[in-house]
Amino acid sequence: MRDSVAAAAQAESEISSTPESAVSTLGADRSEPVSTYRNGPGVQTGEICRTAGVERSETDFEFMEQTLKGILKRIKGSAKADLRDIADIAIISDYNVLVHHLRQEGHSSPKMEASMRIAQSKLTGTSHEGHPIAKGKWFARQLRKKAEHIRMTGSLPERKQGKGGTHYSLLDEGVVQKAVKSFFTSTKIGEINPRKLMKHMNEKVLPSLPHKKKRISESTAKLWMRKHGY
Repeated sequence: MRDSVAAAAQAESEISSTPESAVSTLGADRSEPVSTYRNGPGVQTGEICRTAGVERSETDFEFMEQTLKGILKRIKGSAKADLRDIADIAIISDYNVLVHHLRQEGHSSPKMEASMRIAQSKLTGTSHEGHPIAKGKWFARQLRKKAEHIRMTGSLPERKQGKGGTHYSLLDEGVVQKAVKSFFTSTKIGEINPRKLMKHMNEKVLPSLPHKKKRISESTAKLWMRKHGY
């Protein structure tokens, strides 16, 4: 009996003197993770990931806000400030705020959802029936691209319009301009895109006009959409 008590005391002494690293190693043999074993059941891996996600969202949001403020300050300090750039900054700032809120709510695709909501809040005109027409997927996609460009470079994408000398464009023709606007007002919300505009012009508009050029490319359709605010 005396020998058993002595053995138990010796075992307890050995455990109490075991280094902390050795205890961690012993814990690794258990079926539950070492972190749960060390920190108790209140700390779970999912909670840690969610906390990290919130912190990352806060950092991304603050970074973009500071970047946008810096760009806006440079624009306003320029002698040749472009009002379109100021409008872009305002829209991208709204987009950044909405992405941040959607991330906090746990939305699975915050950037996609935010860009579509912004697009649907911007009107391009009215239909023949008098209903307001919102911008669609093309605008939303361009918004995401601009925001990503700013995040990566710290500046707005360079505008291609207005570069070089003045060149003739079919869009300068009044009848073509009218046909393009008619396409925008008659096409359903969210279905306006360069390929559809190109097909409409090549098949229904240009063949009936007295111009040598009877077709436009998809890149030209993109340019025309940009000129109309898409």
